[in-house]
Amino acid sequence: MSEREREDEAVLARFEGGEHRTVEEVARETGLSPEGVAGAVRRLEEAGYVWERHPVRGVALRERPDRLVHSEVVPHLATRALGRTIRFFRSVESTNDRLLSPPFAGAPPGTVVAAEEQTRGRGRLDRRWESPPFRSLLFSALLEAEGGAAAAARLTLVSGVAAAEAVRDAGGPDLLIRWPNDLVAGDRKVCGILCEYRPDAGRLVLGVGMNVNQSEDELPPGGASLFTLSGRSFRRGPLLAAILNRIEEWSRRAAAEGFEKVRAAAEGRSALVGRAVTLDLGGRRIDGIAAGIGPEGGLLVRTGEATREYRSGEVVRVRPLAGE
Repeated sequence: MSEREREDEAVLARFEGGEHRTVEEVARETGLSPEGVAGAVRRLEEAGYVWERHPVRGVALRERPDRLVHSEVVPHLATRALGRTIRFFRSVESTNDRLLSPPFAGAPPGTVVAAEEQTRGRGRLDRRWESPPFRSLLFSALLEAEGGAAAAARLTLVSGVAAAEAVRDAGGPDLLIRWPNDLVAGDRKVCGILCEYRPDAGRLVLGVGMNVNQSEDELPPGGASLFTLSGRSFRRGPLLAAILNRIEEWSRRAAAEGFEKVRAAAEGRSALVGRAVTLDLGGRRIDGIAAGIGPEGGLLVRTGEATREYRSGEVVRVRPLAGE
């Protein structure tokens, strides 16, 4: 955080109660000059904060914009490490790529990068992830790389369960997991998760893109947002903190108790289990019944009398079983 950002955060914290405060009062409490406090109020106003001014009593905060800034996220964190180092950007090409860039080479595990907009966001198979600014949650987290590529598949499910629970707890829709990396409502995609293991850097980077406050005309074909599904908007800062809290909680549980509880939770939220699926393995397709989530985080597919776990591939077709 820059020095100016620290000043803005310090000044903003003095107006949390909604009462009028004079510039001189806030200056004494923060150690800034009155001119510095006035400058912070102006900058915050330019960022969308709405102030009520009184000639004697000073100014009072009346409306906060929905922006991803420290004061909207950090107070809601209950984590030990995840998000305790966090950087916010107005626009980046990709949060995963930014977190893997040289400026973050020595960043500690738990570091998070969040952006209001991605110009070259991507999902699995290098698909584009596009959304208008200030509507989505777009963030990436640097995590321990123990387990390498195999850990990436398990972490994807951990994050899917965590994000779905955080949305539910915030009063949002009950989302399901479409293996391997999507959260859906019916057949409409709400969230994509991209977990990348980079052996050259020894790093595991988790990227999440969630549609939050987009209207129908701002969504791609086949997409939905928390707003379109529930009919109300969500404050993205507290929601980001809630997702990080849940990811760390589930990660600690998996480390202490094994992957079975994560697997069971993901299977219970599966949009595929019990349905006929076509799985594309990259040039070869198989048809079968999605029978569950396997111990390695893969999809269990039953073909005839045999059931096999597939840790890679893409489900390209889903249909009900005969007689349903």
